[in-house]
Amino acid sequence: MRSVNSETPKEVTKHEDSDQGQRKAFRFYIYDIPELLNKNITHCKFVQPFMCVDFQDRGFGSETFIDGFGEEISFRATSMFSIEMIIHNKLKTNRLRTYNPDEADLFYVPAYFGLLELCYKETTRKKFQVLRELFTNNVYFSSGKPHISTLGLLYVWMPPDVNLGAHFKKNGKQMLTFLTLESVQIESMDPLSEIVIPYPSYGHFLHSMERTLYTNPLQSRNIYILLPIGEQYYEHSKRRQLLTDVTTYTDLSYDYFMKEHINMTFDRVHYITRECPQVITQHVIQWMQHSVFCLQPRGDTDSRKSFYDSLMSGCIPVMIPKSTNPYAFQNLIDYEQFSVILPFSYIDIDTESIYDILYDIPRYKVISLHSNVRKIAQYLQYSVSDNEEVKEESDALQLIFMALSDRFKLPYDKKHLYNLHINHDNQYL
Repeated sequence: MRSVNSETPKEVTKHEDSDQGQRKAFRFYIYDIPELLNKNITHCKFVQPFMCVDFQDRGFGSETFIDGFGEEISFRATSMFSIEMIIHNKLKTNRLRTYNPDEADLFYVPAYFGLLELCYKETTRKKFQVLRELFTNNVYFSSGKPHISTLGLLYVWMPPDVNLGAHFKKNGKQMLTFLTLESVQIESMDPLSEIVIPYPSYGHFLHSMERTLYTNPLQSRNIYILLPIGEQYYEHSKRRQLLTDVTTYTDLSYDYFMKEHINMTFDRVHYITRECPQVITQHVIQWMQHSVFCLQPRGDTDSRKSFYDSLMSGCIPVMIPKSTNPYAFQNLIDYEQFSVILPFSYIDIDTESIYDILYDIPRYKVISLHSNVRKIAQYLQYSVSDNEEVKEESDALQLIFMALSDRFKLPYDKKHLYNLHINHDNQYL
């Protein structure tokens, strides 16, 4: 059976360490596994109408438009369910990949667990068994060296009988660590060994390099607070409370809407989104690019893909988590430097609305938040052109490697992330 990794690799990944005596970064090996566990899955058609996905171009989706001062950002119909493909494909051409498993410090299992469940529920259990059998007598899997994979379906959505935590446990220890979109543990299922990574946003830099996001300046943003949610989420009572204070509702594109409201500014706009990225990508991004704050209320869980879309649009995200911050790399970056975090209970406060709290933030703080959004955006997105030879990663993959380095005590050159990793108390409460 042909492996998904049997194609001729890019030369950039086949290099020797320049300093053999001291290795500056760990090396990883990607297993060859049957295509029925990854590549073949991408041909599936979801039955659910809201799961309209576009797996084109290595999982990034079809390009909708190019933006940025130097046309350096590609906005695409990227689905959250594509993360398993995106991570796999970026690792396949990464500079730290080795083709010799004996040289590897870490091993990657390119099984698309989330898509496997979404696409082929009736045969998922059998395919999990195929994977388990592959690793039963695998000398590297039993060596104790770290093994990782990616899970694109939130664990809370996995059925109880697909217990990933139990599938890859040996002597009471989790043998497989998952890169997940949110940390959600289920009482009825074994806990996962996990590292939270960013959702794939619609926006992707075209080159993996150090940069600051070029986007509309604050003075060009004529919407102060944007609430981008779909109609189907009206059932969430807490979201309905947020909508009671909204003054403008629309499902029109920003350009079309502004033709009827020339030179006007708006305090609070609810943009009614659609679920299919092929339809909404350009519209929702343009609304965010003209807004100062983007509210990110919880839906089925605390995290939202829209959080990362707002960063790539230069819109300051406002988190209202029910418990703790659900987003990626909290031990590496300080979210309070580029976002506003408000307790879930604030939705119920009658004396002061969330909108009033945002209006009360001093202008110099808003300027600082927006500046830091532009700086951190590159680290919370997945660049498209991962085939170029680079000395180090400059997108979300860099922070993923930093998190892996910290978790498994592996060597990796850590960078200074614009001082956004310094912890301090929330200044807005």
